[in-house]
Amino acid sequence: RMDLWTQINKTIDETIDNLTVSLIAGQVEDYSNYSKVVGNIKGLQDAKEILRVVVKARTEGDDYDDDY
Repeated sequence: RMDLWTQINKTIDETIDNLTVSLIAGQVEDYSNYSKVVGNIKGLQDAKEILRVVVKARTEGDDYDDDY
């Protein structure tokens, strides 16, 4: 059984992978859509890092403001 953090991480990674594949496969029609997809990937990467810091703080009792 996967814990919540592992499931969230896996889902974010799969979404990033799917967006990356769409870029590589040329499924993005124009620069505007390209920028949107790249922005989505960056946002997901940022969200994943924020979640990592928060989960670490909650599990280790750290002040997450110092890590981010």
